[in-house]
Amino acid sequence: MLIKLWNEDEEDGGLVIARLIKRGDVPRGLRRKISLESGDEALIIAPSNEDGRPMTGPDDLKTKEALRGRSQILLYNRREVSEFEFPFNDHLPPGEMDPISGSLRLGVRILDERPALIKERLLPSLSGNKVTYLDAQEHIRVRLESRWEQLLQGSNASNRRDPERRKEAWGRARDVAREAIEPLGLFAADAELVWADTGVEESLKDPREVSRRQREKLAEMRKEERNKRRLSDSIERMEYELEREKARMENLRAMAEIYGLEI
Repeated sequence: MLIKLWNEDEEDGGLVIARLIKRGDVPRGLRRKISLESGDEALIIAPSNEDGRPMTGPDDLKTKEALRGRSQILLYNRREVSEFEFPFNDHLPPGEMDPISGSLRLGVRILDERPALIKERLLPSLSGNKVTYLDAQEHIRVRLESRWEQLLQGSNASNRRDPERRKEAWGRARDVAREAIEPLGLFAADAELVWADTGVEESLKDPREVSRRQREKLAEMRKEERNKRRLSDSIERMEYELEREKARMENLRAMAEIYGLEI
């Protein structure tokens, strides 16, 4: 994943899932070129082509050239799957006496067919030019809020743990989630229903417990990306020093030619 896309500021939502680059608002590390790694994608969105023209990594994109003619660049990773968890508590299926509780775990990535929907549908509701993990989580939560009846259809207290029914229940939850979040430019790659026992059910009722687990997950992801960023910064410094040394040698050769000397 593009190291420069990650944000280490926890208060700003942590992990960045997508970033929009505009002329006059280009992060310092991306002003000359954008180095796309395997799986990374830069969608160049022009006024005449709102669906955009994708450029996939590994490759280098010249930033200034890509931003000509009021174009914008949407950066994301097509392969990266972010894991989200959404608790449900005391859901009472139609015709049942016993409520069910648990959580829906979703693996979410950028929608293949129209990633430009991130710019059209998600970014306008946010304050900046990036979609963080927590931004995506909140928008997905809102989209699922009115669909719990559909997500849990057919599941009840007596059959929820039935191995024979698990594939059907998970498949249904995945399909409902896909339909819910695709208008945002997101795709539910997989889904899992985790049923609560008594102890877990009590913890799910406390939003602080859910928030704690999410923070731990983000902290681990940020730690890994900080290490990658340090390595990338070291490589950039080495490349800069090599370029300076190369330029110095070229100057020396030019001076030598002028004075008829050999180096």
